[in-house]
Amino acid sequence: MMNYGILLDICAGLGTRCTEITSAVWKKAVMSGMGRDKGSAILQAGELYPTLTFGRKKDHHRAEAALLGWYSLHTITYTSVSTLV
Repeated sequence: MMNYGILLDICAGLGTRCTEITSAVWKKAVMSGMGRDKGSAILQAGELYPTLTFGRKKDHHRAEAALLGWYSLHTITYTSVSTLV
């Protein structure tokens, strides 16, 4: 995928580490005890982000993006770009 390569180049140029997370890894951590289907992702995202709306079935992509963001914020250690400059 061309966009993925560009993202890797940008991270390398900034001197930041790029961590690839598979869906199996974050879903196991964030959705433990739940199904891994679209409806479960919408329910879990709604619990973690009550101010956001994931009410429609077609919102499952937004819900999964929110859950992936939540996982990365709680598991990955980031280095501030300002400390690299």
